[in-house]
Amino acid sequence: MQGFIDRLSRYSHRWSGSKKNIEAMEMLLETFKAFGFITKSEPFRVPGTMFSRLNLSILLLFAVNILLVDFYILSIILCSIILISLWGEFTFSFNLLGVLFTGHRSSNLSAQLNQSGREKKQVIVIAHHDSPKTGLLYKVADWMAPKQAQLPAPFNRMFVLPFMAALLWGLLIVIRPLNLPNWIIIILTAISISILLLLLFVLLNIILSQKSQGANDNGSGLIVLMELARRFSDKNVLGIPITLLSTGAEEVGLTGIKNYIKQHPELDKENTLFINLECLGGGELNWATGEHYFRKVNYPQQGVDIIQNMEKQNVIPVLPKTPLISPTDASPLANNGFNVITLIGLNDSVVPSNYHRVSDTFDRLDLSLLQKSADICEAVIYNYLSE
Repeated sequence: MQGFIDRLSRYSHRWSGSKKNIEAMEMLLETFKAFGFITKSEPFRVPGTMFSRLNLSILLLFAVNILLVDFYILSIILCSIILISLWGEFTFSFNLLGVLFTGHRSSNLSAQLNQSGREKKQVIVIAHHDSPKTGLLYKVADWMAPKQAQLPAPFNRMFVLPFMAALLWGLLIVIRPLNLPNWIIIILTAISISILLLLLFVLLNIILSQKSQGANDNGSGLIVLMELARRFSDKNVLGIPITLLSTGAEEVGLTGIKNYIKQHPELDKENTLFINLECLGGGELNWATGEHYFRKVNYPQQGVDIIQNMEKQNVIPVLPKTPLISPTDASPLANNGFNVITLIGLNDSVVPSNYHRVSDTFDRLDLSLLQKSADICEAVIYNYLSE
């Protein structure tokens, strides 16, 4: 496995659409082919970065509030459109402003053993190949996430607080004709401007951020994916219904997995198990049961039951179960009814190690944790397909 770490570390910053990301994709395809897998690259278009759209939305909110004071109906209409746009961004459902940004191309990479086509069950193991950007937002999130996780719903979900700030700022437009006392208007305005200026600063900081090697997020998942390819090749199990899928643009609105779902309508939801590998190079291994990043996304219970039954039968070790506060490729799968489970390393059951940090380097990866992750995945695959 150390060889896979050394190989991937040559392509340190793999931001979606970058030269290093493209070179890493080529390396992954070559690796899977060398292990006897049938490979395929499925390209798709990625809209402009989410953070650029968020910044533009916030700037538009400021413009509507400041420049369109005397145009009440128009300001309400524009503010509503902007808030709807923000909802789409925060929920990763749609982006109204995506047409304003050029974007780039990326690809999903799939590797299959030579299947007969008569198999009823199949397993698809996924890990995204793009690396994240860094920025003040993630330092704030690292500090705030354990505290926010203790709050009641919906305040315990990622992105809720910035969206509420934007909603409050938009509310100022609505209450203008209500003849409220000046001190109420002043307080609301001061709070709104303070929060939105902080959010604007954080988002600008991300755009100007430093590069991350993305070793844990998600080089670790790719390393385990390559290790699984080696193991299945060594055991000469050609014909087993397994697909290793490396998705693109996970860090840009989960774009890769969304396109994979669209491009593969033939997938059988009842008999397909997705195993999502995310941030396996540090912390304590957990099984995620859902995601609470803005709206609550529960994974289908059948997939969760599969893992729990294996734990009861001592097929795999018992691991903590936790909902995640940040989105992964599992969310679109769960929303579309697929059985999916996420294996992830977390600190304090909340945040992955070196999450979106410059310190996320390959020398910090925990090799024993990567081996354990591969062992668990292999056991899950064989047990699920043998039932």
